[in-house]
Parts: sequence; structure tokens; C-alpha cells
Amino acid sequence: MGISDDDIEELCKNEDLVNAVLKDIQSDVSGKLQRVEIPKKILLCPEPWTPASGLVTEALKLKRKAIEKAFHKEIEELYR
Repeated sequence: MGISDDDIEELCKNEDLVNAVLKDIQSDVSGKLQRVEIPKKILLCPEPWTPASGLVTEALKLKRKAIEKAFHKEIEELYR
């Protein structure tokens, strides 16, 4: 039983899920990162990050400039 694209989009918008993922990240990095390095908000993105999407290299390394360009609006919203 798979999850449809519509379901993934809804899951990524679900505040309870986003908060659960954020808390899991925060607890995992607590004690490993400085307080200012720990995220206070996150965005779950329903689109896969693949070399075809241009957001990662063939070696699956992040293309930071491409990500910043693609998600500029969303990143700005996270800082409000």
C-alpha cells in the first residue's frame, strides 16, 4: 500500500507531523550543536530531491544555491 502524491502533500502540511519531526531533530542534535545552530522551524517538502530536480548532485550532495533559489519564499517565511 503506497502513499499518493496528494497524501504526501497533506502530510507535509500537517502541523502535528511537522512539530513531531522538528522535536525529533531538536532532541537528536541537542548537545551536539550550539543552541543557535538548532532549527526552530522546518519545512517538509513533498517533492523528492533528486539530481533530476537540480537540488542535489549525482553524488546526492546538496546544491545550496539551487535550494536557496527554489525555496527562497519558504525560507523567508520560516524566519518570520
